[in-house]
Amino acid sequence: MHLADRGYFLIALSAVLAISGAWADDSSLRWVWCWPAGILSAGLALEAWLDPRISIQAELQLHEKLLLGRGAQGVLCLQHNLQRLVTVRYARTLPHAFAGDQDVFEVAVPPRDIASEPWSLRPVRLGPGEFVPLPARVLGRLRLAWWSRPLALTTAFNIAPDSLHGARQRAGGDVRGDTPYKMPGHGGELFQLRSYIPGDPLARIDWKASARARALISREMSEDQHLEIVLIVDAGRMSSMRAGALDRLGVYANITARFAEHAIKLDDRIGLVAYADRILALSPPGRGVVGVRRIREALEQLMTERAESQPMVAARAVIRMARSRSLVIWLTDLDEPSGTTELQTAVRQLALRHVVVCAGLDNATLHALRARPARNWRDPYIALAAGAEAERIRGLETFLRGAGALVVSASAERLEYAVIHAYQSQRRRRRI
Repeated sequence: MHLADRGYFLIALSAVLAISGAWADDSSLRWVWCWPAGILSAGLALEAWLDPRISIQAELQLHEKLLLGRGAQGVLCLQHNLQRLVTVRYARTLPHAFAGDQDVFEVAVPPRDIASEPWSLRPVRLGPGEFVPLPARVLGRLRLAWWSRPLALTTAFNIAPDSLHGARQRAGGDVRGDTPYKMPGHGGELFQLRSYIPGDPLARIDWKASARARALISREMSEDQHLEIVLIVDAGRMSSMRAGALDRLGVYANITARFAEHAIKLDDRIGLVAYADRILALSPPGRGVVGVRRIREALEQLMTERAESQPMVAARAVIRMARSRSLVIWLTDLDEPSGTTELQTAVRQLALRHVVVCAGLDNATLHALRARPARNWRDPYIALAAGAEAERIRGLETFLRGAGALVVSASAERLEYAVIHAYQSQRRRRRI
């Protein structure tokens, strides 16, 4: 119970009358303060007796599917069982899976009607859950006090990875022209004619076109190329670190889901391996909408594990699952020192058969610490430590490139574009 404005007024009035009565010469004024105090006590007792009769129902209605990192709109509906206007003050307490407005709001709920309040939400963590009860207070019948009455929300939710469909900003890259692949020699159909380049094989020369043009003309043929792609997602302890509006696992999950939608447009097969100290999710490479649906369902249940990541666990799973030469895109933390050696070993084994792309987030904080001017005696040591860590990460990237992997490092906003660009580059070069 917390006093309202009217209750505080009666307390202040009682105090003023008590002081005035103590200073006055008239003894009849000495006990006047008891009247407002008695009214307050009787009113609070009456409100406490009437308070259990109030039953407030709360329901949160979500108008759209919850997608990770994308804002969603909901409506909080309140109604009660009394025949009078009821004033409710509540705090918008959000589960850890959401970010948004958590201020205190006050709403007047009319009798035999529903009061609706808009609520903006932004999912920041994957997986299912339920909303927590909202701390709330109900203004008493005499408006003397606020009485605590938590609002139980029974709304369940499930946060899915983001989707290309309807996204405000899509990753860069154009899929037009990727399916017809240019290669010398005989193919499925003619892609184009062009001027002869020294070194072109004789079988590539179009002699009829050369005779008409009175110059050597070469053919370029098109061929459909269907790749097998495996995405590895690191869901270990370090994936809970914040990366912009989301944590690292959220960034990886969004990239994986949207990349899968991008790849099926080219009729590629795509699979998923999520790991920490063990395999958390496994989806064999599939084609089309069915393959994307399996990956999205696996990602929706994915949560960060507290254990340290063990890259060899993921590498062995990929070796067992991908029998033919595939493109392996590994989304992991390149700045995690504890798993550096094992990641190097895992990439070296995968690169013997597959094309490996290691993608991680660029640590902007590290670069900022390295370049920050010194303001006290600690700053030079912080800059030296940041420089040493940056050199270690650069050394890891150099080793991974030497093992045959392509290393991609970018900010959370640019990593998806970098991954798709690397995928398109490998596809055009026909390395898979």
